[in-house]
Amino acid sequence: VYACENLLDQYRKTDTDWTPEKETCLRRAIKESIRAYAQDTETARFLDMSQTFSLKVPLLRKIFPDARFVVQTRNPYATCIKEACDDAYEWRRETELERKLNIFAEHWRNTYRIALEDLQNRDDAIIVHFEDLIDSPQFHLEEILDHTGLGFYPDMIPRPHHKAPWGGKSPQKWHPIRKDVNEKYLSSIPLEAVRIVDDTIGDIGYRLGYSAPDIKSLNTESTQADSSL
Repeated sequence: VYACENLLDQYRKTDTDWTPEKETCLRRAIKESIRAYAQDTETARFLDMSQTFSLKVPLLRKIFPDARFVVQTRNPYATCIKEACDDAYEWRRETELERKLNIFAEHWRNTYRIALEDLQNRDDAIIVHFEDLIDSPQFHLEEILDHTGLGFYPDMIPRPHHKAPWGGKSPQKWHPIRKDVNEKYLSSIPLEAVRIVDDTIGDIGYRLGYSAPDIKSLNTESTQADSSL
């Protein structure tokens, strides 16, 4: 939750935070990874999925002016209730649901608000909705590859003959691609949770094509769960 209000200033970096030391350190780390894992060190492209980089695009752009950025969004209502109900960490177990929803909604809002600001009027970024990607994976993957200058090959898409890599914890997440992963959260999200997320994210969700779940369609169980907030 590095992008929540209490932590945002610690993780946000722009081109004004650049120093020769930071650039040297990051370039060295990338070169070490390429030397260790690339089949061809001369033509290799480095992909980094560090989530905190979403708050550091101006700094990354200064260090790597040829970089390409891929922003993936996911339904904020499903995401926030999913994370708020996950008690894997002690702080989550000790925090009330309403407070957790606020924290995760702040995190979602700030992540994409800053991304939209940093990438506005630039041609080095593409925004992809998670929901679109799992619905039409090849089409949207080819869009991403075209944007980044990479080629497509069939095994980039989950196939029946694929085997989960050794050490993988959730092989069922690879194939078949599940297209209803948001529904179990959206179908039972408490009405008050919808209001909390909606009030916190403001218009950022709307700008990215998301709207609050239709509260009229939520089941009775959701309404009863309201009392826990």
